[in-house]
Amino acid sequence: MRKIFLLFIVFYACSNESQQYIHYESFPQEKSLKGDIINLSQDLFCAFPSQIELYDSIVLILDRESPNRAVHKLSYPDFNWIGSLGEKGKGDKEYIYLTKMGIKETELYLLDPVSSKFLVYDMNVNDIYPKRVEKFSSMSSSLLSATVIDDSIIVSSDINSKKFLLFQSYSGKLLDSVLVKEKTKKKDRELTAASLYDLKLSYNNEDFLAAATKSGEVIYIYNTKTKEGNCIVGPNGFPDYGRTDDGHILLGKVEGFMDIKIYGDHIYSIFSGKSAIEAMISDSIGGKYIYVFDKLGTPVIKYKLDKEIFSFCVDVSRNILYGLDPNSENFIVRYKL
Repeated sequence: MRKIFLLFIVFYACSNESQQYIHYESFPQEKSLKGDIINLSQDLFCAFPSQIELYDSIVLILDRESPNRAVHKLSYPDFNWIGSLGEKGKGDKEYIYLTKMGIKETELYLLDPVSSKFLVYDMNVNDIYPKRVEKFSSMSSSLLSATVIDDSIIVSSDINSKKFLLFQSYSGKLLDSVLVKEKTKKKDRELTAASLYDLKLSYNNEDFLAAATKSGEVIYIYNTKTKEGNCIVGPNGFPDYGRTDDGHILLGKVEGFMDIKIYGDHIYSIFSGKSAIEAMISDSIGGKYIYVFDKLGTPVIKYKLDKEIFSFCVDVSRNILYGLDPNSENFIVRYKL
């Protein structure tokens, strides 16, 4: 029996963008999936596989806690280990700490927020060191994530900012910002970025940007050209502070989204839904739910996985999702959608 699908739309406008609030309570379709474990080379070691990307016949794995080379290249679809790139150190072409991968056309961008730079690689060349380094003056002392929009704009999240998204030039000039206000029965208040710790970002190189909150259940879809945004709010609502029994403050009451990706006309995301306390004491990390929305923010389908994953990529042509399970040595799981 098909579940009842509820969707509420509220319109709201502010000075620098038009926003549409979409509140959902359920999905029109739900499906459970069982994954197949990909057997990987025993020579491939990952301390913490935190991001996976698919580019033509290459799969990229970011190991955020790697003691040396942090990005591993595998052939696709057979998943043979090709080699690893990125050299840890304090040199110009080396990294101190990598937090994010991004693919723009034929180039791979690796973000080192500590050094305020992107290491840029040619996807079609196997080289340990980048072909160039793009340094920027960060507006933030607490930069968590950044995505390149074009040759002069970086969009970033900042836990100390009162803005949801910041658009800045490489020189550090503020070009634009997006402010999202929480829509509740209470008096409207700014959605402070401190409660959006580790905001997940995805840009599809066609003016569409998606941002997902690490706590609560909020996804924001933004058109960088028209400056129109859809704010998608689920049953767990906006991020909110919580407290433990002994009075310690939690960043959020509910663990939210782990990763988000835009593929064609759809937005895919991993959702956890664990309470903050449950997430803190759990022996595993990740989420078991894949939420799919269209580009307007309308819920399409909810998948329930048999394993917790932290990041994912989708082979749209084969209709296959690959998830990263950091709780297992063979950390890539294949799901047929």
